[in-house]
Amino acid sequence: MKRPKQAPARTAYSILRNFGNDNLLLYIRKKMPVEFDSHYFIKDFLDNHKELYEDMLDTHAAEGDCKHRKQRISILMGLYLWNNFRSLGITPKQKVSSSGLTDKDGKCQKWSNPNSEVI
Repeated sequence: MKRPKQAPARTAYSILRNFGNDNLLLYIRKKMPVEFDSHYFIKDFLDNHKELYEDMLDTHAAEGDCKHRKQRISILMGLYLWNNFRSLGITPKQKVSSSGLTDKDGKCQKWSNPNSEVI
């Protein structure tokens, strides 16, 4: 007898996936400059999508205090960008140091956004 499939765990990654690559592609084109890093994207996206951010914080509530949840959200959002960069119209560049969600400097991915509509 087959075991019933369990629903995949809900995470910041799955929340972004549900938001959709088409919506993320449009957001990146309209809001991100020609070059940006993952920390910049994450901060800007979450500032402009408060409901999704609250959902992510709630989803990761079991992972400890707010600082740890923010770190986990940042890691999963960065992973989502990396796994989907081709369909999001961005190209990875070098690693850079910048301030993340916890306002602590850390390494993250720099991206090229050739379709940017930001002037």
